[in-house]
Amino acid sequence: MTLEALEETLGSLPEGLDQCYERILLNINPKYFPLTIKALNWLAVSRRPLSIAELAEATSIAPELPQSQRILVRRQLSDPRDILLLCSSLIHISKRNRKHADEYQWGEDKVENVVVEEVELAHFSVKEYLLSSLTQTLPGIPKALTEQSCHRYVAEGCLAYLLQYDKADSLKHYRYEMFPLATYAARYWC
Repeated sequence: MTLEALEETLGSLPEGLDQCYERILLNINPKYFPLTIKALNWLAVSRRPLSIAELAEATSIAPELPQSQRILVRRQLSDPRDILLLCSSLIHISKRNRKHADEYQWGEDKVENVVVEEVELAHFSVKEYLLSSLTQTLPGIPKALTEQSCHRYVAEGCLAYLLQYDKADSLKHYRYEMFPLATYAARYWC
């Protein structure tokens, strides 16, 4: 708000991208740091941009827990857009028309155009930083994030998500709004 404050801020900027990303991660509220790391795991290896709803639902999955506790409603974000606040400047949001109905909806009702807000890492250097050994020193990251560990985490998350639908007609009346991650999990888990 003042020239003095601006000069002070400019004087304390990190020297490089790695330090910038580290500062962003360290400024995340520790209470939400695990949730943010979950989201970044998904974004680092997703096969296509995830919608906000898909990413928010993905962060509610805990594949490391017993099956009865892997997906809990109380762990879901009350507002899926809150994921944007957690990941802040590490991500990029864009609106895109999806022309393939089966990408977001199964069943008899077909949709030709669907506008979806998609989430991706802001830059390839964010992925490089997240998957580098530099993240090993950050508090709250229990082990190094690697491409292999992220793929494993996402695959386990997708399978845990799909296993909750253990009845033959669980997704008979599937609607993207009700189960946003179902199509992604079924198509890309492997």
